[in-house]
Amino acid sequence: EVTLTFNNGATTLPNLGGTLINQHRRDRQFRVLMRNGDESRLTALRDDGTITDFEIRSPSLEDIFVGYLKSGI
Repeated sequence: EVTLTFNNGATTLPNLGGTLINQHRRDRQFRVLMRNGDESRLTALRDDGTITDFEIRSPSLEDIFVGYLKSGI
């Protein structure tokens, strides 16, 4: 699970690599549940100023299950 904070009012999520399972947006922040994401893409977005912060955490089995249910995958 990745939480991204954008420095502007981004309305679309950039390509992060991997498989997107579920996403939730609130203001300037996206919470993304994904599989096999590319951390180097996140670092590149932060370095070019697109995002101000990102946090990576391992989701619980419940988060993964609910994410798959919501996505319809």
